[in-house]
Amino acid sequence: QCCTDKSAARGSPHMPCQPQNCSSYIPCGHGIGYNCTGRPGIPESRGKDRCCSRQGVPSMHDECQLAASDCGRFQPCPHGAVGVDCSTQDRGVCCLGDGGACRLEEACEAYVDEQHRWSVARAIIAVAAALVLAAVGAAALKRRWCQCCSGRRRMNTDASTASLPVSDCTVVDHRFPPIFHSKRVALLFSCSAYQPDGGYDELANANSDADALREQLKSMGYRTFQYPDATLEQMEQGFQLVVQQIAGESSPLVVVYFAGHAVEIGGNMMWAAKDSTSRDGQSHFAVVRWTQKLLDIHTRLGARELGIASKPVKDAFFVFLADCCRDPANFANSVDSPLRRLQVPGVAEHRPWLYVVYATDPGRPADDGQGDHSPFMRALLDHIRKPMPL
Repeated sequence: QCCTDKSAARGSPHMPCQPQNCSSYIPCGHGIGYNCTGRPGIPESRGKDRCCSRQGVPSMHDECQLAASDCGRFQPCPHGAVGVDCSTQDRGVCCLGDGGACRLEEACEAYVDEQHRWSVARAIIAVAAALVLAAVGAAALKRRWCQCCSGRRRMNTDASTASLPVSDCTVVDHRFPPIFHSKRVALLFSCSAYQPDGGYDELANANSDADALREQLKSMGYRTFQYPDATLEQMEQGFQLVVQQIAGESSPLVVVYFAGHAVEIGGNMMWAAKDSTSRDGQSHFAVVRWTQKLLDIHTRLGARELGIASKPVKDAFFVFLADCCRDPANFANSVDSPLRRLQVPGVAEHRPWLYVVYATDPGRPADDGQGDHSPFMRALLDHIRKPMPL
């Protein structure tokens, strides 16, 4: 005998505790999740009934999510037709009609043929473009500038040879071949509405900035995960989800965007989540805790710390876009010291690349903007499809 979990439907086939005859027990093939639609006519069952998670990491268009909290962002397909993402290895669930790589299972072969034809066409175009560039002259390649924030200083970045990787490949240095990315993933956090008594003002453009960037990145082939008005717990969940997405990949590209209030301690970003309070350091998201973990993702020990023990990630590219203030922190309480990196000896091969693009200088505020977007987002949308030297 055992107790039936009260949070799940009694006698659910995915619960080990069953009616006495065990007649309805069927184990999950891909892990257990939570049914975001619930049982018909019983709204209180939404997010409580357990079900099998498809592919281990379901999309927002799959009624079975990984955790009950995911149901807060669950968006069913408006037309009820669910397909598969032909561009991903696991062929994750997506809505038919969205275009791009979302097809019926049997149509994925045609998608692969289309991509092959486009690859040939792009190769021809690339050769032609290379000949044109050669005619223009190599001198143009030496002009590397980055304009950050309207009215901010112009920075000569000849010392840094990395180009912002927003497309199919990254040119780390023009003397070397481009690096092609096996998978492109974007994680977008934003917060416009803070707690009334939290000490942070509302931001008119934070969520809309993230929406605009998400649409741009989706059109460029990124798989996007967005958390508007993100809580501290959702930020942790978002990073964990992205790590699962790139597990075992070689040269994946991950873009992490944040728009909202933030402060800095010793040069380390502390993002203000929806449930953060301005005087409580423990309620903020310490970005350095995750960047230090990600810098060891190429090692087995680092991968194990991230929950992907047998699937280290080789040559990963992480680009953080920080559309937030960098004012000094003024916390009433102390903040835990950042975790130290594992520093695995002798494992320099396949180490990740990590870049941070800021909207403002150290110790300065960032502008939310008077129009539809912040100055940082307006500039980003204008230039995101172009190579951007850092």
